[in-house]
Amino acid sequence: ANIGLSPYGSNYAWALFGIFTLSALLTAFVAHSRPKGRRAFHYLAFAILVTTAIAYSTLAANLSYTPVPVEFTSGADRELRPTQYIDWIIVTPLLLLMLLLCTGFTLSRIFIVLFLQIVVIVCGLFAALTATRYKWMFYGFSCAALFYVTWTLLFPGRVSSNRLGRDVGRTYKPHAFALVFLFLLYPIVFGLCEGGNVLRVTSEFIWYGILDLLVKVFWLFSFLFAVEAIDYEVFG
Repeated sequence: ANIGLSPYGSNYAWALFGIFTLSALLTAFVAHSRPKGRRAFHYLAFAILVTTAIAYSTLAANLSYTPVPVEFTSGADRELRPTQYIDWIIVTPLLLLMLLLCTGFTLSRIFIVLFLQIVVIVCGLFAALTATRYKWMFYGFSCAALFYVTWTLLFPGRVSSNRLGRDVGRTYKPHAFALVFLFLLYPIVFGLCEGGNVLRVTSEFIWYGILDLLVKVFWLFSFLFAVEAIDYEVFG
């Protein structure tokens, strides 16, 4: 591919790999310092961070990429890394599961939200792999699924969390708004990178890396700290 990752981008990804790895180790340590009945959220966080660390080691080593013809530039190919999408397919439903456990939703409702989040990422991958304007069809499918996910978090989820108690509601609301805001930035970056080829691959790495860091470290640890004050018995 003639539009690829620079050495600077690879070094940046290695730095993020180190951050995610250290965060995973810290989460494991904290989890084992808690009683066995209060480790569920920490184990989910550990799974998220380990998956992300493995993905970033692959990205930093510049492995597993495929060239995709660029829609708006004749004769140009852009490097695409499906590893990043596989990471999101695994991790984003786990992030949502952590939040949805604070809503008291039925299992069926939680399932449909998690399923549609997977649809968001899978359609995003289809869009990134498509060299023609049909990529925007898949992009539209992805955005439609994301709309349902974010709507559920902001409205039914907010109302339902209050029924589990004041502490749960106070934890849920700011973290739901923050996660929705960050999730909505991903399709914007996609439109500028894999979609419109406005930003180069290294810039794509930087922006996705910033978002992943904000979601999978800052948001994640903030949420873990907040749920410490909640009595786990309210979760059933």
